[in-house]
Amino acid sequence: MDFQVQSVSKTFGEGQQAQLVLKDVNLRVRSGEFTAIVGHSGSGKSTLLRCLAGLERPSRGLICMDGQPVTGPGPDRGLVFQNYSLYPWLNLAQNVAFGMELQGCFSRREIQERTAYFLEVVGLGDRRRLLPRECSGGMQQRVAIARALAAAPKVLLLDEPFGALDLHIRATMQNFLYRLWERTRLTSILITHDLEEALLLAQQVHVLAPNPGRISHTLATNFDHQDLDKLRFNPSFLQQRQNLAQAMESVEPVASPH
Repeated sequence: MDFQVQSVSKTFGEGQQAQLVLKDVNLRVRSGEFTAIVGHSGSGKSTLLRCLAGLERPSRGLICMDGQPVTGPGPDRGLVFQNYSLYPWLNLAQNVAFGMELQGCFSRREIQERTAYFLEVVGLGDRRRLLPRECSGGMQQRVAIARALAAAPKVLLLDEPFGALDLHIRATMQNFLYRLWERTRLTSILITHDLEEALLLAQQVHVLAPNPGRISHTLATNFDHQDLDKLRFNPSFLQQRQNLAQAMESVEPVASPH
């Protein structure tokens, strides 16, 4: 599933109150690729993701999936947010099943089988009857990922998915997500401000410069991902992280008329 963003700009408000958040953003995510978009707070990362998801319409430009314009949200894009977004009154299995039930295109048997399968995939097959409040943050986020995958999306969109987790759980979840991507090769787009996370998980990392948000640099990665914990301390990895940090700090705001 090819994802293309062509000269996308996004303005909120009108007249004197207008705010240009994104300006002429261009990028391509090839089928099966894991791409990360990094930037400081306020650089428009989440706005761009919402445009990719169809939750916001670009003010200018075009977003396409396999050549078809994205005009709104759809089941072909699975979303995972920072705050888990689980329904507290539903158990874990019911939360995973919810998206499939909402679509109305899965049989009851398919829903049951896919729910069981993806809970196993994320390592929670024996916890299906727990309520979200009985689970750690990492467990809840795994359920959110299982729910997104169970609905059979063509693209997985991740908005700071591990930002609310402590460092140890975050590292565990990064390992989990990478192994899951290795297994599924699902086209994935990650929004994050964590440079290490972006380099660990993605083949392409795009730097979104602020004021207004625009892609200023793109880095390709080519690391051995057999052991992510060791990779974090690899000299080449650390050098690439420094290069990425310098790229983020080297951009200046662009004065743009509203």
